[in-house]
Amino acid sequence: MASMTKEQMAEFCKPARIASLVTLREDGSPHVAPVWFHFDGSHVYISANYRAVKLKNLQKNPSVALCVCNHERPYQYISFHGTAEVLPEYRPDIMQGMALRYQGPQKGPEYADRVIKRAQSRMIKITPTKVLSNTAPT
Repeated sequence: MASMTKEQMAEFCKPARIASLVTLREDGSPHVAPVWFHFDGSHVYISANYRAVKLKNLQKNPSVALCVCNHERPYQYISFHGTAEVLPEYRPDIMQGMALRYQGPQKGPEYADRVIKRAQSRMIKITPTKVLSNTAPT
């Protein structure tokens, strides 16, 4: 298998794939959570409820890993390693795009509106420092 180009990574991240986000607990043990995500070509964004364990963990240690993979042959993946920050302002535009992608055109807009209006979520921005990927040969 070969590494993905930036264009291949962008294309691979378009479908509604569930990613695995790894944060570190206070004792150093990993916490893994399935998440929706948005990749803009440079950063990865995740929405999280303000009470989520992942947010508590990020307050102590901003180191994260996020793995996006498919579940059919040929197996492919992208693994982002880097640092995360909780943005001071929520990004409704990103939430709307994720909701549309994961919930579809009928349920997505309503879901995004509900999340945004409740104002109980925070937006996490991951800045990758290392990206590993594998793709099937063409």
